[in-house]
Amino acid sequence: MAHHEQVVNSSRAGSREVRSALNNMGQMYRIKDMHAEAKAAFERSVALDPEDAMGWSNLMVAKRSLCEWQGLEQLQERIVHRLAHDLR
Repeated sequence: MAHHEQVVNSSRAGSREVRSALNNMGQMYRIKDMHAEAKAAFERSVALDPEDAMGWSNLMVAKRSLCEWQGLEQLQERIVHRLAHDLR
């Protein structure tokens, strides 16, 4: 986890590296049942790349784990739309 935090806090890291580190941190938080922290990491990740379907999917899982049902249908539609676009 420390490595990912260093990447996130590094001024030299590119947004792709930071996004990847945030997604990895979110997954680690999720495994540790730290769902609020996972959600926050995934939110930061999709803020860096709003077109990242995997980031949005990770966020949806985190929101479900926290029983945050509001907006999940729209979130799912966004993911499906992005994946359909990526497959073209």
